[in-house]
Amino acid sequence: MKITRYHLIGIIAAVSVLLLITPFVLNVQKPPSRPSLPELINLPYCCPVGITRDGAGHIFVAHSADHAISVIDDSTFKIIGNVSLASDFGGYGGPMGLVFDSRNGYIYAANVPYRMITVIDSKTLEIVTSIDVKGYVPWLTLNTQRPELYAVLPDNDTITAINTNTLKITDVIRMNNTLLWSASYNPDDGNVYAAFLSGYITIINGTSHQTIGTITVYSGSVKFIAFDTYNHRLYGTGESGVVVADTKGSRHTVKEIHLPAELPYGYYLDEKGNSFVYGNYTDEMKSNSEKLGASPYGIVFDPDNRQMYVVLAGIGVLAVIDTETMNVTDYVPTRNSANVIVYDSDNKALYISNEPEMSISIIQIENNNAG
Repeated sequence: MKITRYHLIGIIAAVSVLLLITPFVLNVQKPPSRPSLPELINLPYCCPVGITRDGAGHIFVAHSADHAISVIDDSTFKIIGNVSLASDFGGYGGPMGLVFDSRNGYIYAANVPYRMITVIDSKTLEIVTSIDVKGYVPWLTLNTQRPELYAVLPDNDTITAINTNTLKITDVIRMNNTLLWSASYNPDDGNVYAAFLSGYITIINGTSHQTIGTITVYSGSVKFIAFDTYNHRLYGTGESGVVVADTKGSRHTVKEIHLPAELPYGYYLDEKGNSFVYGNYTDEMKSNSEKLGASPYGIVFDPDNRQMYVVLAGIGVLAVIDTETMNVTDYVPTRNSANVIVYDSDNKALYISNEPEMSISIIQIENNNAG
């Protein structure tokens, strides 16, 4: 066939269009390793938030709106019990955070009722006592080396220390920064790390309760912290990503990971104002989409594979970070209401609370036999 000038013009035009659209096509079509949404456990109560497990086959889920705790069998994933808590909350929801103490078998439930921590026997599901910490207390963390529980009081920018043998308050630790959000105990060095929305991480000695250092996060707020005990680093979720800091030596920020890094995750709004997720591949991307922030929230360390899992609450995606390279290696679809996350080392699974959807997600993790 004779190629005319018109054929050449058509070929050049087609190649030009292909070159223009190829970057967008490649960017949109990159799939996650797990293209389907995780298995769900539907719950009978509203607004699941905190999750903890006892290591004896039970998962405990806090329902902040219905003031109850669901008990789930971690082999059948069936609900086998519940604990009904106080109903008078003075306008505040609870319980929020949950912590299990293997030394006495107690579960500590935060802000239930308001200003209180309720102590529950995990075997009998009976309420043991309530501890008045005199303020709104959303999150708790447990010292695994000493009999001590720490309650975070954001309104006062204080952390209350409680002896877990006597269940009595032993100290009120006043912070030197403002907008306290949460605190996490680091078993690697025995210190407590307090996260602030004002962009700081305060390091508190787990024995003396004295402030021994501050890490400045230049990119903004810090919400939750998890520890990589192999490489002596902490990972903290913030406004647009995850900050990585050294917990030994310099105690300075070593890297900030922006999320999502490359993929076009987010929502788009249709003509009726309904939102659809295209980031977790439950719908295709639209050219007139309105992108929303990733909103990194819950975070947990997987010591078996040496990976960090970060809930991107705003877009329904779980980011996977390799803690050796400190790089994002994968994105896993979740519900767009994902919230708090815990790792089950016995069953090699992740449990994620989906607050508005009244469910928790289960993601099975393949063991890569790291190290």
